Amino acid sequence: MRYAPNYNLKIPEYDDNADISDIDDNFDAIDAILKTKTEIDEVEITLAASAWSSGVATISNEAIPTNPDGDVVVTLQEGATDAQEKAAGNATIKPVLGSQQAGSLQIRAQGVVPAIALPILLKIVKK
Repeated sequence: MRYAPNYNLKIPEYDDNADISDIDDNFDAIDAILKTKTEIDEVEITLAASAWSSGVATISNEAIPTNPDGDVVVTLQEGATDAQEKAAGNATIKPVLGSQQAGSLQIRAQGVVPAIALPILLKIVKK
């Protein structure tokens, strides 16, 4: 096991056994650090299955800034159904780099394009 230089996160070596408690500890540390250094705006939207074109969908919402100081994280809202969670997991949804404009953001399904509507939660992280 080695440790990251900045926040002492646990980094297993390739021959180490995976330990879920190490992953949990890392997430707890990251969460605590982010809370002290950032502001997060949360925007809930429903992304229709018909919004996808060639694996890309555009999310429009006035809360999306032109050039955020931080990142935009795309996740599912709490309460998503099992089918929605499976569809999102199979899609591996990521923001398209350089696509962000005032009020809109493109996302890409890097896997299977969802065939059902997804309850999306945008976390706009401002440093």
